[in-house]
Amino acid sequence: MRNTTVIVKNPFKVNPTDPDQVTVDLAVPAQYIDGQIYVPIRSIIDAANNLYGFGTVFKWFPIQQELNFDYGVNYDFQTGKDTYTWYTQTSKLPGEIRIYHGELMVPVYDTTQPQYRYVGWSSTWDAQNRVLTLNIGYPETPMA
Repeated sequence: MRNTTVIVKNPFKVNPTDPDQVTVDLAVPAQYIDGQIYVPIRSIIDAANNLYGFGTVFKWFPIQQELNFDYGVNYDFQTGKDTYTWYTQTSKLPGEIRIYHGELMVPVYDTTQPQYRYVGWSSTWDAQNRVLTLNIGYPETPMA
Protein backbone atom coordinates (compact mmCIF):
# COMPACT_ATOMS: atom_id res chain seq x y z
CA MET A 1 0.00 0.00 0.00
CA ARG A 2 2.71 2.43 -0.92
CA ASN A 3 1.58 6.01 -1.45
CA THR A 4 -1.09 5.59 1.22
CA THR A 5 -1.51 8.58 3.51
CA VAL A 6 -2.51 7.97 7.12
CA ILE A 7 -3.95 10.86 9.13
CA VAL A 8 -4.61 11.08 12.86
CA LYS A 9 -7.57 13.39 13.42
CA ASN A 10 -8.82 15.13 16.57
CA PRO A 11 -12.50 14.11 16.77
CA PHE A 12 -13.21 16.20 19.89
CA LYS A 13 -11.60 19.50 18.99
CA VAL A 14 -12.61 22.06 21.60
CA ASN A 15 -10.07 24.86 21.28
CA PRO A 16 -10.15 26.42 17.77
CA THR A 17 -6.39 27.01 17.89
CA ASP A 18 -5.68 23.28 18.35
CA PRO A 19 -4.60 21.44 15.22
CA ASP A 20 -7.32 19.39 13.51
CA GLN A 21 -5.07 16.59 12.37
CA VAL A 22 -1.54 15.42 11.65
CA THR A 23 -0.19 13.24 8.88
CA VAL A 24 1.48 10.11 10.19
CA ASP A 25 5.13 9.52 9.37
CA LEU A 26 4.91 5.77 8.85
CA ALA A 27 7.99 3.78 9.86
CA VAL A 28 6.99 1.24 7.18
CA PRO A 29 4.20 1.48 4.58
CA ALA A 30 0.66 0.50 5.49
CA GLN A 31 -0.14 -3.10 4.51
CA TYR A 32 -3.32 -4.64 3.13
CA ILE A 33 -3.70 -8.24 4.36
CA ASP A 34 -6.87 -10.35 4.20
CA GLY A 35 -9.17 -7.31 3.95
CA GLN A 36 -7.46 -5.47 6.82
CA ILE A 37 -5.35 -2.33 6.65
CA TYR A 38 -2.36 -2.64 8.98
CA VAL A 39 -0.24 0.25 10.23
CA PRO A 40 2.73 0.42 12.63
CA ILE A 41 1.26 1.15 16.06
CA ARG A 42 4.27 3.19 17.22
CA SER A 43 3.87 5.55 14.26
CA ILE A 44 0.18 6.06 15.08
CA ILE A 45 0.82 6.80 18.76
CA ASP A 46 3.74 9.12 17.88
CA ALA A 47 1.41 11.09 15.59
CA ALA A 48 -1.25 11.30 18.31
CA ASN A 49 1.43 12.52 20.72
CA ASN A 50 2.36 15.25 18.21
CA LEU A 51 -1.29 16.22 17.87
CA TYR A 52 -1.91 16.52 21.61
CA GLY A 53 1.57 17.29 22.98
CA PHE A 54 1.61 14.09 25.02
CA GLY A 55 4.67 11.89 25.58
CA THR A 56 4.73 8.11 25.41
CA VAL A 57 7.46 5.68 26.40
CA PHE A 58 7.38 2.42 24.47
CA LYS A 59 8.65 -0.80 26.07
CA TRP A 60 9.52 -3.69 23.78
CA PHE A 61 9.80 -7.21 25.17
CA PRO A 62 11.67 -9.18 22.47
CA ILE A 63 11.20 -12.68 23.87
CA GLN A 64 7.43 -12.23 24.16
CA GLN A 65 7.29 -10.08 20.98
CA GLU A 66 5.16 -7.61 22.97
CA LEU A 67 4.90 -3.83 22.89
CA ASN A 68 3.71 -1.98 25.98
CA PHE A 69 3.02 1.75 26.29
CA ASP A 70 0.95 4.24 28.21
CA TYR A 71 -1.43 6.51 26.29
CA GLY A 72 -3.57 7.68 29.20
CA VAL A 73 -3.96 4.01 30.15
CA ASN A 74 -1.67 1.03 29.67
CA TYR A 75 -1.78 -0.78 26.31
CA ASP A 76 -0.27 -4.18 25.43
CA PHE A 77 0.04 -5.57 21.90
CA GLN A 78 1.59 -8.98 21.29
CA THR A 79 2.53 -10.52 17.95
CA GLY A 80 0.30 -13.37 16.81
CA LYS A 81 -2.70 -12.37 18.92
CA ASP A 82 -5.97 -10.98 17.60
CA THR A 83 -6.63 -9.17 20.88
CA TYR A 84 -4.91 -6.38 22.80
CA THR A 85 -5.29 -5.13 26.35
CA TRP A 86 -5.89 -1.58 27.52
CA TYR A 87 -6.38 -0.58 31.13
CA THR A 88 -8.20 -3.66 32.48
CA GLN A 89 -10.00 -4.59 29.24
CA THR A 90 -9.22 -7.04 26.46
CA SER A 91 -10.44 -6.06 23.00
CA LYS A 92 -10.71 -8.02 19.76
CA LEU A 93 -9.00 -7.04 16.54
CA PRO A 94 -10.11 -8.03 13.02
CA GLY A 95 -6.81 -9.84 12.43
CA GLU A 96 -3.61 -10.91 14.14
CA ILE A 97 -0.94 -8.45 15.23
CA ARG A 98 2.10 -8.86 12.96
CA ILE A 99 5.67 -7.70 12.56
CA TYR A 100 6.76 -6.18 9.27
CA HIS A 101 10.31 -4.92 8.78
CA GLY A 102 10.80 -4.70 12.54
CA GLU A 103 7.58 -2.77 13.24
CA LEU A 104 4.56 -4.06 15.15
CA MET A 105 1.65 -3.81 12.71
CA VAL A 106 -1.93 -3.54 13.97
CA PRO A 107 -5.09 -3.87 11.86
CA VAL A 108 -6.92 -0.54 12.18
CA TYR A 109 -9.46 -0.81 9.37
CA ASP A 110 -11.49 -3.74 8.09
CA THR A 111 -12.62 -3.24 4.49
CA THR A 112 -15.29 -5.93 4.94
CA GLN A 113 -16.75 -4.34 8.11
CA PRO A 114 -15.90 -0.62 8.00
CA GLN A 115 -18.42 0.32 10.70
CA TYR A 116 -16.43 -1.35 13.49
CA ARG A 117 -14.01 0.54 15.73
CA TYR A 118 -10.65 -1.05 16.38
CA VAL A 119 -8.06 -0.05 18.95
CA GLY A 120 -10.75 2.29 20.31
CA TRP A 121 -10.70 4.53 17.23
CA SER A 122 -13.15 4.99 14.44
CA SER A 123 -11.50 5.10 11.05
CA THR A 124 -12.38 5.84 7.46
CA TRP A 125 -10.76 4.68 4.24
CA ASP A 126 -10.89 6.78 1.09
CA ALA A 127 -9.83 4.22 -1.52
CA GLN A 128 -9.88 6.67 -4.43
CA ASN A 129 -7.39 9.06 -2.76
CA ARG A 130 -5.70 6.31 -0.70
CA VAL A 131 -6.20 8.13 2.61
CA LEU A 132 -6.81 6.33 5.91
CA THR A 133 -8.09 8.60 8.70
CA LEU A 134 -7.99 7.52 12.35
CA ASN A 135 -10.04 9.53 14.87
CA ILE A 136 -7.98 9.38 18.05
CA GLY A 137 -8.94 11.32 21.15
CA TYR A 138 -6.77 12.87 23.82
CA PRO A 139 -5.15 10.31 26.13
CA GLU A 140 -7.28 10.44 29.25
CA THR A 141 -6.62 8.60 32.47
CA PRO A 142 -9.75 6.91 33.83
CA MET A 143 -11.13 8.07 37.14
CA ALA A 144 -10.92 5.48 39.90
